[in-house]
Amino acid sequence: MRIRVISMPLIAALIVAGVVLTGCDGEGLFVAQERRSFPDSGDQPPVPGIPTPPDNGNGDPSAPTPAVFGGVWMAAFGNDFPTDSGQRQYAARLNLQQTGSSITGSGRIWRVVRTGDVAAGESNLTVSGSVDASGRDAVITTESPRTGRMRWRMRAGSDVLIGIYEGLGSDNQMERSGHAIWRRENNGEGSGSWVAGFSDDFADSASGYLARTRTATIVVNRSGNSLSGIGSFDEQRPGRLEDRSLDFQITRGLLDAPRIGFTFGSGDLRSDYDWYGYAGRNRIYTAYGQYDSNSSRLARFGHTEWLRSESSEPSAVSGRWVTAFSDTITEDGLPGADYLAVVNLSAQRNGPITGSNGQVLDEAVSDPTYQSHSVSRGNILGTRVVFDMTGNRNRFAWVLRLTNDTMVGSYQRLRDGSYAGSGTVEWRRLSNTPDLIGSTWAAAYVDTFGAFSPPATQLALVTITNQSSTSLSGNGALRYAGDTRRRLLSVNGSIRPNGEITWTWTGPDGFGRRVWNLRQAGDYLYGTYTNFTANGELEAQGHAVFIRTVRTTTFTR
Repeated sequence: MRIRVISMPLIAALIVAGVVLTGCDGEGLFVAQERRSFPDSGDQPPVPGIPTPPDNGNGDPSAPTPAVFGGVWMAAFGNDFPTDSGQRQYAARLNLQQTGSSITGSGRIWRVVRTGDVAAGESNLTVSGSVDASGRDAVITTESPRTGRMRWRMRAGSDVLIGIYEGLGSDNQMERSGHAIWRRENNGEGSGSWVAGFSDDFADSASGYLARTRTATIVVNRSGNSLSGIGSFDEQRPGRLEDRSLDFQITRGLLDAPRIGFTFGSGDLRSDYDWYGYAGRNRIYTAYGQYDSNSSRLARFGHTEWLRSESSEPSAVSGRWVTAFSDTITEDGLPGADYLAVVNLSAQRNGPITGSNGQVLDEAVSDPTYQSHSVSRGNILGTRVVFDMTGNRNRFAWVLRLTNDTMVGSYQRLRDGSYAGSGTVEWRRLSNTPDLIGSTWAAAYVDTFGAFSPPATQLALVTITNQSSTSLSGNGALRYAGDTRRRLLSVNGSIRPNGEITWTWTGPDGFGRRVWNLRQAGDYLYGTYTNFTANGELEAQGHAVFIRTVRTTTFTR
């Protein structure tokens, strides 16, 4: 039985007093074993005409290694593996100090679990790690009795850490894995308007709770350390062709910066949601649990980042947008897929939205190409943006919330007029001209569909060293969670005048051939991929967001 952690007023008292909540005895992965270091596979072969001395991470090998890992970082994430009753959700905060190649620090972490006597609890973290010769890549280990030992492989960008982790058992073998983007943060005050798109990672269907995807908005008021407010979900439901709006109140809440906790209750909700996490200036990082109103057992759980969002003029939605996403929930018997989409939106003064050049690439078809989609039923009210994109067979009905530079939310996919699936999404403004050369791009992600079991969590680095108006090339490395060495790869690709980008990865280390379709949004690349075996058989598919981490002409360790 997984019972609710404790009433929120008592949580508040415990947090203010600095007391760590107990929970889930016997569930931890803590091991008192010697630390083991694992060698990387070394640098890429030199690129003709471009020297590859040890790089400090910003293109100048003679400069001292910058302390890019130092600072306060926050993230919300869940296990990619396992996906059964052992799955967990987390919200975490790290305070890192970097001296040369050494990393030390401390932190705190909330964990929500599906097994054990108590569903949620918070604990302290000890942190240690080291930075490699590039100055941008690190191995960082976090430990606590409750969450066990996590070994993170991280790549530092500008105020972000892109990473994957391995949860280690008593035999020092991987028992769980996942990925996250950590963001450099200052403590926030919690008040204001916040938006998110999220999906349940677990739902107790036997008790009548089905997994849902949602677009959410909350308005939080702060009085001293207490939080109150109102909110709403646009909940995507299988079998319903329209979104379902659910209103609620923030019935309990506390901010003891940076720790934050609040409960969604009353109104249209079937039962309460408890949220646990850490507040930054412009994001709140949380894990959550919904609890059955009759038994107090955990009924749903997941994690999300809340983004600050203030009301803006309708014209803020006008422009070209791009996203990559996948169905997280599908109708029984129907396959899901990964998609890459672009659209040009234009908002009218009184709220209607029109659109043009809507295109969606379905990675699941044998020869993925962009298919035209018309835009209809568009409207913006405050930060709420809705529109449909309709193609030959698929119709995507979007319910989004607008932030400063993104639109986040959820969608329904209808196929031949009937519900087929739903998921969550982040749209970002599309770049006019691809600008990839002289940059190292990093992404952490997991295969969405494929033959791997457990699902393969991956960290990829790609440096583009040559780019013309029609082609590009470079080098990179791919690491699966649990790998002791990186898998080296070469990159070749193409660029079209309309901004379409393709990459093909090949290499000697056994991942086969991976073909990417990508579009650029400033320092972000949104893409979908298919991985083929050495025999040319389809092996896995997925999507990812690459982030530009540094401008450099070399790829090094």
